[in-house]
Amino acid sequence: MSRTYDVTPASVQTTDDSTTLAYGKHVADIRGCTDCHGPDLGGRTFIDGMPMARLTGSNLTAGTNGVRAA
Repeated sequence: MSRTYDVTPASVQTTDDSTTLAYGKHVADIRGCTDCHGPDLGGRTFIDGMPMARLTGSNLTAGTNGVRAA
């Protein structure tokens, strides 16, 4: 019950042009990415049912603790 798992995210190449960013926002909205990763994709806990599980979507931004390189 106290086991935890560390997951190392894969490296992803990104671009910051407006067309790519708009498409990425569209995909995140229609696929439900914001349900787990939060409205700004900054990460959030979406299941907190201890002692069974606590699941947190990672921060997908270039911000503090984000998985995207700044």
